[in-house]
Amino acid sequence: MNQLNEILSRVKQSRRDGLILNLIYGGLKKKKFELSFFYLFKEGLFGDVDLDIQPKIEPIEVEHLKSSDMTYLAAKAERDYSEERMLQMLSEGCKCISIKCKDKFVAWAWYNLRKCDNKAYSFSFELKENEAYLFGQRTLSAYRGRSLAPYLKYQIYQHLADIGRTELYAIVHFSNIPSIKFRRKLNANPLKLFMNIRLLNKYSRNILLKNYRN
Repeated sequence: MNQLNEILSRVKQSRRDGLILNLIYGGLKKKKFELSFFYLFKEGLFGDVDLDIQPKIEPIEVEHLKSSDMTYLAAKAERDYSEERMLQMLSEGCKCISIKCKDKFVAWAWYNLRKCDNKAYSFSFELKENEAYLFGQRTLSAYRGRSLAPYLKYQIYQHLADIGRTELYAIVHFSNIPSIKFRRKLNANPLKLFMNIRLLNKYSRNILLKNYRN
């Protein structure tokens, strides 16, 4: 009986502690104080992978998109950026590569050869001649489950390797488990774990929590 009471007491205490932490975090968030955690991943051609990357749809083509194609992407619910923002990204040197099926762009992804630049976390560094930053990969919901995402990834890896870009980076939120699992299956590995502190939606700072290289 004493052991049972002790267990119940611990459960109640943990609930109280959790409630207190939630109240504190909720109060901080109302004051526009936010904490986020994210990984810097290393990607690329690392040998064999343990999943089928052959697309289950045909016929398909892989091509780089032009500024005139941004209107099409901007009209899709799956897109991350407005048409204006995508045109700006192209003008800044970013590239967008897509899978096309029957005259429709059904999956796409972005890469940057100049900077690893994530505005959500105010995280940025200049890239070397053998590096690239990958971001913004999306597949139309109607075409998911057909191995388009890993196929497009490997098309990007191969294209970048052909132009001498073999050190590839991506940023992934700590809680985005599907994206992390997807990258693990492609033999990608986290390099670093950061905590982002944002105050008043204005001031931002990143703190390195773990360096997996060490």
